[in-house]
Amino acid sequence: MSDQYFNASKDSSKWKTNGERYSDRFVSNTGMWGFKNSLHLNKSALLHTMAAYSIVHSGYERNYTQNDYSSLRVYDQAYALKKISLSTTLNQRLSSKSKLRSGLMFHHYQFEFREHLRDQLSFPLDTLVDTKNTTQTLQAFSQFQTHLSESFQVTFGLHALYLFMNKTYSLEPRAAIRWDVHPKNSLSFGYGLHSQLQSWGVYFARNEQMPNPYPNRSLGFSKAHHFVLSHQYAFHKNLRLKTELYYQSLFHIPVSQHDSSTFSAINVQYDMVRMPLINSGKGRNYGIEISLEKYLDHQFYYMASVSLYESKYQAANLKWYNSKFNGNHLLNAIAGKDFVSGNQRRTFGINLKMVYAGGYRTTPIDLASSISKDQTIYREEDAFIEKLPAYFRSDLRISMKWNRKRLTSTLSLDIQNVSNRLNVYDRFYDPNTRTVKNLLSNRHNPDFKL
Repeated sequence: MSDQYFNASKDSSKWKTNGERYSDRFVSNTGMWGFKNSLHLNKSALLHTMAAYSIVHSGYERNYTQNDYSSLRVYDQAYALKKISLSTTLNQRLSSKSKLRSGLMFHHYQFEFREHLRDQLSFPLDTLVDTKNTTQTLQAFSQFQTHLSESFQVTFGLHALYLFMNKTYSLEPRAAIRWDVHPKNSLSFGYGLHSQLQSWGVYFARNEQMPNPYPNRSLGFSKAHHFVLSHQYAFHKNLRLKTELYYQSLFHIPVSQHDSSTFSAINVQYDMVRMPLINSGKGRNYGIEISLEKYLDHQFYYMASVSLYESKYQAANLKWYNSKFNGNHLLNAIAGKDFVSGNQRRTFGINLKMVYAGGYRTTPIDLASSISKDQTIYREEDAFIEKLPAYFRSDLRISMKWNRKRLTSTLSLDIQNVSNRLNVYDRFYDPNTRTVKNLLSNRHNPDFKL
């Protein structure tokens, strides 16, 4: 459970701009409950069964402080996704060299989204979106793995996905081969066809001005051919270096039906997309990742990785653009150390994680048009050409674990963004100062106006 808020001052002498009259609150909560059962059918077959219920809820509201210090709601948004999950997986050892893994996964989704806006302070609060829908997905898979020799391992299988809402389905072949060149060196190559549901804000967005109020409910899955070539070198049993080359060819990506638009669902996170879309877009992601990992040994572990990549998409106008997430580089580092008491009853741990990544891409704001129309206007023809400053975050965790007979308990303190870095999330036009400003994460932006 988490929330972030800013309350406007109740002292009007402190209001230097009109934006300082606004109070904001953002809420983000996640919960999950479930159980898992493992059953040995015989010496060579193991059945795993799982059932779970989860909920994700987020909301944002903005209020205006009037002259008498009462609050006037000017905007609110609430998103909730509830999910019931059932799955079963059967692992079978066919021989000393071969095994088969098959399973079914069923998900029931309940989606809710509400949005209200007051265009001007004297206007009533209008309902922009008030939608509630349910749907289900069913997945099935089977995977066969065998050793052709002591140094060659082959895996292949088939995955199926079905969306009940619009009767969309996909059959996806996948395969991989691993060659242990010698005890310290191995090479692997993998291929897979992967499908992805659209975000619920795409499927369930309602547009009352169109003959079909849900213009995107019949969209198909986004799809991608994944190719991965990797090499792994073991310095010793607890220290490994892995290099991975990958290429993803994306297709059937929803884009606008209008040739002049640069919109692509690749760049959508939680937005409600009311424009009609078609599955004719493309994309490509490719890069290299190098990681060094030391497994837990003598109560100490670490991992460091660097990734260099490109992420592009093709819009309805057949031109290629940077995707929103084309940061070009990503560095990760995690490390931890445990200190165990002499009787093994208590363990004190300290863990650190750091991320340094290229910033999100953003579309330039047309300042002259924004001033003229008193709202943010983007230069859509230059979609995602600008790159925001790099993202940095460091997290610290300190924990104490107690081991007792039939019981283990842990008390931990997690400090996220321990350096208090203010990362730039996006840019927006501020009508109060008539300038373009940065939208910072981990900090309230008093002049930000929807």
